[in-house]
Amino acid sequence: MTDLVRTTTPEEREYARLLGEVERLKGVVVDLQRELAELKSEIAAFEADYHATIGPLYLEIDRVKAAIRQYELLIARLHEHSDIDPELIESDVSEAMQQAWERLRKQQEEVREWEELRESQSSRPNLTGEEHADLMSIYRELARRHHPDLSRS
Repeated sequence: MTDLVRTTTPEEREYARLLGEVERLKGVVVDLQRELAELKSEIAAFEADYHATIGPLYLEIDRVKAAIRQYELLIARLHEHSDIDPELIESDVSEAMQQAWERLRKQQEEVREWEELRESQSSRPNLTGEEHADLMSIYRELARRHHPDLSRS
């Protein structure tokens, strides 16, 4: 009696090779996703640090410019209308500058928000890219497992 020996066809070998290539590429994608997550985290930290450091400086420059503009308006109006009460002119100039001061208040709020963000980021533990990717994959797995549309139970 002769035993039949199964041999793999060229198509099966090609299929197995392609499956191996797919698995290799999945690993590359996971590594790139880890690297991307790490870079995004670093960029966010840099952005918060930049705005929290540079924001107050720009705010101070804008305050000085607004004060200069207010004094220039005051001087110009005092020269134009020397017969009007200076307190009235000062009141008019203050009203004219109200929008500029309001913009500065909003800018100051943004600076505070960036400073708070920087503080919150500095209090977080520093994860390596691999640790971050592991946490993300665990989170995604749990999200899939408990998602009402995707869960099997």
